[in-house]
Amino acid sequence: MLRNRLQRFKLFKKISSLVAPIDQRIDFDKQALSVLESHFASDQDEYLTQFRIKYALDELIESAATDTARLQRVMHWVHHLWQHNGQNTPSQNDAMTIVAEAAQGQQFRCVEYGIVLATALAALGFPARILSLMTQDVEHKRSCAGHVVTEVYLHDLAKWVMADAQWNIMPMLNQQAANALELTQAIYQGDDNLSLQSTTAIKPKYYLKWIKPYLYYFTTRLEHRYDFNANATQIRLMPIGAKTPKVFQRKHPISAATMTHILADFYPDKDRIKMI
Repeated sequence: MLRNRLQRFKLFKKISSLVAPIDQRIDFDKQALSVLESHFASDQDEYLTQFRIKYALDELIESAATDTARLQRVMHWVHHLWQHNGQNTPSQNDAMTIVAEAAQGQQFRCVEYGIVLATALAALGFPARILSLMTQDVEHKRSCAGHVVTEVYLHDLAKWVMADAQWNIMPMLNQQAANALELTQAIYQGDDNLSLQSTTAIKPKYYLKWIKPYLYYFTTRLEHRYDFNANATQIRLMPIGAKTPKVFQRKHPISAATMTHILADFYPDKDRIKMI
């Protein structure tokens, strides 16, 4: 019996050495400036124009008084296009295809919610981007190591805001829409001013507990075009002292990206947002 216990203890130590401990400190450089620019397709882009007209997006937001209200209406629309299915993928990874196949009864992942919401917002003239989130132990988990949401620059707030169309949730801090980094810091600091806004019934405590592990590595593109260039430059924000992840869920290579822990690199202000 003692021998079996020793064998189990050795096995536990071996497994533990392979799995990185979850760091409870999420620190970034808030002081350093950035010279990086982010490029976004304008709403005059042919693909975006077709998408806006086909799905009557102008009518969708017609009476909304603020950018936050416009975002919420578009997110509500995207959320109700299909039921979440974490295993199914569309025939092509663009919003027009995704929405068309959803209308035929197909259901898709968080990735597709992120794509459609970002495209719809871009079609309405907002700088919008797909944001990939990964857990600290992304290299060692067999599943559930990543999630995808959308971030959008709201003109009237002059800031980036996160929207999770899969859950139909927008985080709020001090009654103002918040971005993914603000959500992360509020969760880890136990900020009582953090809340969630939604047009559907939600369980805030459940969602915050569920999303917390994903808020470690943040990845997006520096160029947001709709010619679907697969080689677009990516930028990955990671906490100070974090290791650079190479593999997703043990076997999938993680694409190369410009790595940074500088918040200004990842959250460009209006002067570094360029419409093309």
